[in-house]
Amino acid sequence: MKFEDIIYFFDNIVLIYVAIMFFVFFIFVISSALSFDKHIKFRGFINNFNLDYNADYIPVSLLVPAYNEEVTICKTIESLLATDYKQYEIIIINDGSTDSTFEVIEQKYKLKHIYKPMKRSIETKDILSVYKGEVNNVFITVINKVNGGKADALNVGINYAKYPIFITIDADSILEKGAVRNIIVPFMKNKKTIAVGGNIRIANAFTIENGVVTKIDTPKGLIIPFQMIEYFRAFLTNRMTWNILNMNLIISGAFGAFRKRDVINVGGYKNNTVGEDMELVMRLHKKFIENKEEYYISYAPDANCYTQAPKTLKGLKVQRRRWQIGLIHSMSLHKNLFLNRRWLLAKLYFILFEMITPIIEVVGMIIILLSFIFKIINLKFVLCYYGFIIIYSLAISISAILLQVYAFKEDINKKVIARLMIISIFEGIGYRQFLTLYRASAFIGYKKNKYKWGTIKREKQN
Repeated sequence: MKFEDIIYFFDNIVLIYVAIMFFVFFIFVISSALSFDKHIKFRGFINNFNLDYNADYIPVSLLVPAYNEEVTICKTIESLLATDYKQYEIIIINDGSTDSTFEVIEQKYKLKHIYKPMKRSIETKDILSVYKGEVNNVFITVINKVNGGKADALNVGINYAKYPIFITIDADSILEKGAVRNIIVPFMKNKKTIAVGGNIRIANAFTIENGVVTKIDTPKGLIIPFQMIEYFRAFLTNRMTWNILNMNLIISGAFGAFRKRDVINVGGYKNNTVGEDMELVMRLHKKFIENKEEYYISYAPDANCYTQAPKTLKGLKVQRRRWQIGLIHSMSLHKNLFLNRRWLLAKLYFILFEMITPIIEVVGMIIILLSFIFKIINLKFVLCYYGFIIIYSLAISISAILLQVYAFKEDINKKVIARLMIISIFEGIGYRQFLTLYRASAFIGYKKNKYKWGTIKREKQN
């Protein structure tokens, strides 16, 4: 076979792959739109229903792991204190911070040192001290511990939590006033619900006052708007579709709720992965499937959490490389989960369109490069390849943006919507290629780097 024939063969493979991916995501958009219709009707019922006096009301523990978060931690606590939920506690787990994370909390909320023995349901690193304060009848506990990573910090929080449901919140995240209420509703609705994921948004694009969004804008530049569109797609289409099938594999560590006893029964968060949130969810699925127990892992699109997104390509690389390593590691740790016939669809999707996508796309880039070098450029392939990517990005992104406006009835300025739609045209030219290379780099030195978290610079929230 001639070299030219080999190039043309791979041309066709890549084009077929991209076409199938385009079709799959189109199905996701349709299914999520239909699902939102049902959700909007249910939302109307909930808004007219007083959860605070419901017999199934569940008090919750809010867990915030923090490592060197002096810049953002107080804003996060303020948003938690502004929630309209009736009964909850806030637990900050200071994971051996080397900055003044603890000092800024202690000073602002006038914490006092206490002695509180901990039931070690899950083994963790040593506790150094515990401080406690109270604001408007809400207890704030800060646990200072030896550094052990995010998973270990969350396990400490689980051990200290006194309520049956715990919610994990990143230290750079801001919650909407009704977010806790909305993420707890699925637990009240169905006693067999064991975990619920919230809806994550880009904080850089919103101004939030006392838990209420007062302004939505598109920041200058392209990196943040590109990520806004990505998040719309991921949470409003992908998560909604997997929610219908009860096959959600990802509950973002930025905002997720879990039934405490079930997490303790599977051993809590594992320290041997950077994708501790996905790994835990997969372990929960596996445990209930093996025990043949009925269960639900749900997604609450109205439970809005705002988290900081990387503003630089360097920060974006750290984040996406870590996400990809976490995906690969979780998939390899729990490959037996996908032996279940019911999970065949999820297996094919996560392998073909999440795990190996960057490899396929890199192959496409290499084919184009080789075609130029050896002057056997297949113009039809180049036009089709980039045409598919641009059309795919544009169609799916615009659908997700319109779904956002339709589903949440938000007062988004028409100029903001127009700018996002225009920006989505260019997502497939440059930005997507950068993401592909960042994700593909996760396969290089994977075994060496699978436990490395990486850092992203924090900034004060609006």
